[in-house]
Amino acid sequence: MLGCLVTQQVRAATRRRQARAEVAALLDAVGVIAAELRAGVHPANAAQAAASGTAAVHRVLNAVAVGARLGAQVPALLARHASGEPVIAADVARLAGCWALAERHGTALADLVDAVRVDLDARQRLAGQVGAQLAGPRATATVLAGLPLLGIALGQGVGANPWHVLSATPAGQALLVLGAGLICAGVTWSGRIMAKAAP
Repeated sequence: MLGCLVTQQVRAATRRRQARAEVAALLDAVGVIAAELRAGVHPANAAQAAASGTAAVHRVLNAVAVGARLGAQVPALLARHASGEPVIAADVARLAGCWALAERHGTALADLVDAVRVDLDARQRLAGQVGAQLAGPRATATVLAGLPLLGIALGQGVGANPWHVLSATPAGQALLVLGAGLICAGVTWSGRIMAKAAP
C-alpha cells in the first residue's frame, strides 16, 4: 500500500510539473504570435514561428500553421487540436475563440491574442502564488504521514521493539495493515483537498 502511495504521489508531482511546463510554453508561444502579428506577419507564419517549446504546443501550432496556409478555418483547427491536448485544452480554446472573434468582427487579431497572453500570464502567476501558499499544508501532510514511522523508530530505539509486535503477532499485523491503510487514505484525502484548492 505504501509503495502504491509513493508511486501515486510521484506521478502526481510529475503531472503537475508537466502541466506547468505546457502552460508556460503556450504562454511563450502566444506572446510570439502576438508579436509576429503586430509586425505584420501572416497568421500562418506567426503560428509557425511560435511552434516551438513542448510537444503539445508544437503539435497544435504546427497544425494551425499548415492548415492556415491551406486556407482552413484556424478557429476550427485550434478547437479540434485543443481536445487532443487536455492540459492546455482550455487555453487553446480561448485562443480559438479570440481568433473566431477577429474573423467575425474584423477586430485586430494581435490585440485579441495579446489579451489571451495577458490572461494566461495572470492565471499562471495566480497558480504560482496558490502553489506557494499550499507548500505549508503539503509539508504538514507529509510530516503527519511520517509520524507513525517515526514512532516505530523511536520505540525501536528505546528497546520497546514495536516492529516485532507489528510483524510477529496477529493483532500487531492487523494494526500494521490498518495503520498503513489509514496513512494512505489520509495522504490521498489531503492531496485531493489541495488539488481542489489549486487553480
